[in-house]
Amino acid sequence: MRRRIMIRLVATDVDGTLLDHHGVLPEGRIEAVGALAAAGIPVVLATGRLWTSVRALVESLELEGPHVACNGSVVFSGGGTLLTRHLLDPAAADEISSALVAARAATAARVPA
Repeated sequence: MRRRIMIRLVATDVDGTLLDHHGVLPEGRIEAVGALAAAGIPVVLATGRLWTSVRALVESLELEGPHVACNGSVVFSGGGTLLTRHLLDPAAADEISSALVAARAATAARVPA
C-alpha cells in the first residue's frame, strides 16, 4: 500500500520559476496558485529580490505569506510587514568586501540606513 503524502506548503522562486524567463506570469501558473489556495495550501515566495520588487506580485496573487526576500535575509508578511531580518555583521561585511576588492571582483553593496 502506497503512503499518501500531504502537501502542506509550496515555496517557489520568482525569476525563471513562477515568472517565465521574460518576467511574465503565465496564465497556467496563476491558475496553479489559485488551485493551491483553493485546496488550502499556502504558496510562499523565496527570492533574492528586494521585497519592493515582488510586492505587486504577492498582492496580485493574493499570497498571504510569509515570504522570504533579499537572498534570505528578510521575511515579510503578505501585507509587507517585516517579520524578521538577519544582516551580516558589519565587521564580516567589511572583511568580505576587502577580499573582493583585493581579488578585483565586481562588487555591489547596499548599506541599510
